[in-house]
Amino acid sequence: MKEAGEIRQSLTNSLKGCVRKLENLNQMRLRDLISDEEYIKEKKKLIDEKIALEEAIKNDGEIVDDVNRETIDAVVFAQEDMERFRDGSLSEKRTILGKIGSNLTLKRKKLIINAATPFIFLQNGLPSIREEFERIEPLKNEANTEQFAFFWPRFVLGWRLIENIRSSFREKIRKENSPSGSMESF
Repeated sequence: MKEAGEIRQSLTNSLKGCVRKLENLNQMRLRDLISDEEYIKEKKKLIDEKIALEEAIKNDGEIVDDVNRETIDAVVFAQEDMERFRDGSLSEKRTILGKIGSNLTLKRKKLIINAATPFIFLQNGLPSIREEFERIEPLKNEANTEQFAFFWPRFVLGWRLIENIRSSFREKIRKENSPSGSMESF
């Protein structure tokens, strides 16, 4: 996942490129290299792109906040609903599975779920954070150290929750597949 600064820089570079294209388009029209129809069509397209990029730059903090909020909600959901899933009724289990993802399919007695966006962020982000903190040499950049020190406790919590959920599901599946287990509880 890209950092907020990288996203803003990418959007800013795209905006600069769009402004350059508009300037070049004006120069082409002044030199009669393109017709009025082509000019109007391209100018409208570039202005729409410029407006969209300006909006994205203005709202990128909100987008990052939304992603963080969704991820926090996913962690809280995982923490609170694990017991509800384990002990709940069939309809509660369906509801919880619906929140986790979509396209639930059963292949060779295994449930496959396309995870919802916040769960994908957790799944993709946590291994890279884990690798960063398991490295041998210290970080050279103090700014990076401060950033990771701020986010690390939050990621550790999410990482542990995911490991607990994964272990819980594996244990549940193991019990169901054993001769004494039953499929009624799922």
